[in-house]
Amino acid sequence: MAIDYRKGEQSKHYASLDPYKLINHKGIWYLAVVDGVKVKVFSVSKIGRIEVLDTEFAWSGDVDARLAAEDGIWFSEQPITVRLWVSPEVAGYFKRRKLIANQVIEEERPDGSLLLATRVGHAQQVLPIVRYWMPHLHILEPALLLSELKAGIEGYLSAIRQ
Repeated sequence: MAIDYRKGEQSKHYASLDPYKLINHKGIWYLAVVDGVKVKVFSVSKIGRIEVLDTEFAWSGDVDARLAAEDGIWFSEQPITVRLWVSPEVAGYFKRRKLIANQVIEEERPDGSLLLATRVGHAQQVLPIVRYWMPHLHILEPALLLSELKAGIEGYLSAIRQ
């Protein structure tokens, strides 16, 4: 299949995609495809034109398993491993339900806090959750993600002080 995809004011043509799955994530529909060797996800509402090509592709069980295992719509060839500390005050919420994609509880500490780990395809799978749960959620690693969070907070504070 081929599509025209709108991103902002621009449109990009994708000439040869292998469609795999429709995904409903938080009420928004996405189309998961393979573009060459990369798994990509397109918001259905931003697809401008679809052309069904007279071609076939070889279905990959590995791609299908990867799509089934992912907790969201962010796919990356090099996932980020993130470790987080959760305060005792909110640990119960994270124990009852996975609030972060691919969340795994590594340790329940005697004080009631938790150490969580996750593997995500994009920083935006973690940063909004950390901001929402501040000050009860801390990024332990990677340092680059913590720096990105700090820069975002500093930018926000700078903007509201003006």
